[in-house]
Amino acid sequence: MDALLAAARAIELPWVAALGAFAALAVWHRWPRLPARLRVAWTAGCVAAVAAFAVRAVSIARHRLAVHAEWDFLGFWMHGRAAWLGRDFYDNEAMRALDLPWPPSDGFAAELLVAGSVYPPFTSFLFAPFGAFSFETAYWLWLACNAAAVAAAVALAGRRLLVAHPHGALLAAALVALLPATRLTVEVQQSSGLVLLALVAMAVAPR
Repeated sequence: MDALLAAARAIELPWVAALGAFAALAVWHRWPRLPARLRVAWTAGCVAAVAAFAVRAVSIARHRLAVHAEWDFLGFWMHGRAAWLGRDFYDNEAMRALDLPWPPSDGFAAELLVAGSVYPPFTSFLFAPFGAFSFETAYWLWLACNAAAVAAAVALAGRRLLVAHPHGALLAAALVALLPATRLTVEVQQSSGLVLLALVAMAVAPR
């Protein structure tokens, strides 16, 4: 586990991530002409990158929860909680009356509890189901849903966009794991996994 965490921290260095992505793509491009040992090494490297990222992502998520990181999921959960309880999430008094998991910081309160909700009405359909749970449960469910969406996007991309390669899904997974934006998504609990799945689904949809 410690070795995977160390590898994940190394991958977070931009030049390491860029070099890893370049190597993965270069080997993939020359796959038919590579000896068996290099194919095995490439496969092992991709698996290691994905495993290291997964371990690091869980570590980051636990840390963010422990330090009461507010952005961005606390705002999502508040919006969903208000919708689930049948309250108007554009009513600042109703939002301030919510039972929050911890006292919000002045900056967070000023932006979402004084200035008011910044999310458009249709997002309540996305956030409301998470408002049915406690913040901590909803937090892990949110991350799990985004992880599942990324996995589905990787599977779709591997099967439909990289059909010429016998390990297309593994290549796609390794590239996603190496992207700095993927780690940032875990840190700020954004909805990028769901957006990625939607974009890939549109790309592979029959015309």
